[in-house]
Amino acid sequence: MIDALSKEKVLAGDVIVIDKTSGKVSKLGRSFARSRDYDAMGADIVQIRCEEEDVTLTSDALNVLTSMASSTTLRYALNLISCAQMISRRRKAEHVDIEDLRRAYTYFMDEKRSVQWLKEQQGSLVFEEIADSTTSASQDAPAGDAMET
Repeated sequence: MIDALSKEKVLAGDVIVIDKTSGKVSKLGRSFARSRDYDAMGADIVQIRCEEEDVTLTSDALNVLTSMASSTTLRYALNLISCAQMISRRRKAEHVDIEDLRRAYTYFMDEKRSVQWLKEQQGSLVFEEIADSTTSASQDAPAGDAMET
């Protein structure tokens, strides 16, 4: 999408049409009344995603989610929206609040926390034990018992 916007040389204040199926961007003209910069990494994208998923965030939750997007990844923050909505529905709330986002944050790890967890668990995971036992078993087996192919 960003490549298509760059290719069409879209600037703040341009009126555009985006074809949903192909992603083609067409410039229609200029609007000087609304010529402010569009922040592709900030609250605007989060608000668009919330509108698409019919999720209502409190203003504090929107601020927290925007800061999450800048500290982790935008994809991770956007995926938390639907999870937080499910959590808020369980407590029969109309709006997603900070507590819902915190709970969703504990359920799913972003890339940095996943890597950190794997480093902490290094050596204690089941598949490593299986690999170690397979390696030691193959080293113990005599060379004459190997199957010929």
